[in-house]
Amino acid sequence: MSLDIPGGGSSISVSQLASWRQANTPHAILDVREPAELEICAIEGALHIPMQQVPSRLQELPADTRWS
Repeated sequence: MSLDIPGGGSSISVSQLASWRQANTPHAILDVREPAELEICAIEGALHIPMQQVPSRLQELPADTRWS
């Protein structure tokens, strides 16, 4: 699985995400913050898997999705 980000890279800007959402561009967000961080601010619609759990939970990530 790889990120499908125009221009390459492994992250996107807030403005790029806003653009995708406004254009209804299919995408998914993997939020790797810890639960205490999510209590401060959560990203609507994101899949939350804490960073340390990602390797053991890769099967939860749909392979046919544009991840950001």
